[in-house]
Amino acid sequence: MSLGLEQRVGETPGSLDDADDRRYLVEGEVALGRVLLPSLTSPAASFIAGRLILVIFLLRRRLIFLLAFFAARVDLRVLIHTVFRLSFFISYRGAVVGFYFIFFSQFVLVWAIVCYILIISETCA
Repeated sequence: MSLGLEQRVGETPGSLDDADDRRYLVEGEVALGRVLLPSLTSPAASFIAGRLILVIFLLRRRLIFLLAFFAARVDLRVLIHTVFRLSFFISYRGAVVGFYFIFFSQFVLVWAIVCYILIISETCA
């Protein structure tokens, strides 16, 4: 008798497969490109911009600012997936900072959104 809880070989219980991981990562990069560069209309351009922004921010270890902008418009599941998949490439500390930001640091998010709006309004004026 099956309860619908079968596990594929090599998969831990409750984990998503690689296709889901890649899909969430790509969706996150596209969303990031659209949030930070709203003038981009093509999903491909948004994806490329999002990936470049991620690489720049991750290489410079400014994950907290990246997350602040990124969390403004992205589904929480996509955000958590992208943060944890990418932050482990930096270090364990990067993942801890990402975890702390997502769950405990709403003030930083609001502050970053306000700064982002001010920057956009200054550049558009």
